[in-house]
Amino acid sequence: MQFVRRLADHQLAVLHLGPGLGADAAAVLEVLYPRVATGGVVLTDTPDPATADAVEAFRRRHGVTAPLERDDAGGLAWWKAEAVG
Repeated sequence: MQFVRRLADHQLAVLHLGPGLGADAAAVLEVLYPRVATGGVVLTDTPDPATADAVEAFRRRHGVTAPLERDDAGGLAWWKAEAVG
């Protein structure tokens, strides 16, 4: 998580949540999602149920309304369309 906090000082075009994050995906999104530029993308590999739940909960909690896309393998993605408070 220390590396994630260092990234919080930079603007991101892509935020990739890799496999195995589980519920920790919520903490990563809390720290880094505000740094994703408008028009940037958030991607997950095929998420385990805990990661998918963390992503969905984060989007609800922060009012993220951008469409959530799913690929054939179950990966998730959305393009950031608005600032999140």
